[in-house]
Amino acid sequence: MPSRSIKLYTRMLRELPLHLMLLPGLVLVLIFSYFPMVGIVIAFQNFNSANGLFGSNGLGLLIFRIF
Repeated sequence: MPSRSIKLYTRMLRELPLHLMLLPGLVLVLIFSYFPMVGIVIAFQNFNSANGLFGSNGLGLLIFRIF
């Protein structure tokens, strides 16, 4: 059993540069795909920074019917 864990460790160590090459792409996906969703959530709320993102009251489409 110890030989299997050593093989796994050496394989992960050998593939570390490949995983590090994935890191910039993952960061870009987070920045440009998931962080803008926070703005979408805020758009449908009566946002109050003191209450935070999930403590604010939701307005739904009410704010968009006014305009």
